[in-house]
Amino acid sequence: MLTDDVEFLPPKATKVLWAHPWRGRHEVEQYFKTLAEALEFQAFEADEFIVGRDCVVALGHERC
Repeated sequence: MLTDDVEFLPPKATKVLWAHPWRGRHEVEQYFKTLAEALEFQAFEADEFIVGRDCVVALGHERC
C-alpha cells in the first residue's frame, strides 16, 4: 500500500542500474520487478520505521 507520491531511495552505487531514486507508485513497482529479475534474495527486511507528520521512512537491510 503506497501513496501516489511515494519515493524509494536505494543506496547509491556505481554500475548498478537500479541505484537511483524511484518516484511514484509505477516506478516503485518497476524497481521491485527489476530487482526480482536481477537478484536472488535471501533476506529483504524492514528494521525500523520513522514516522513523521507527512511521511514515513523505512530503514532495512537485504542479502542477495
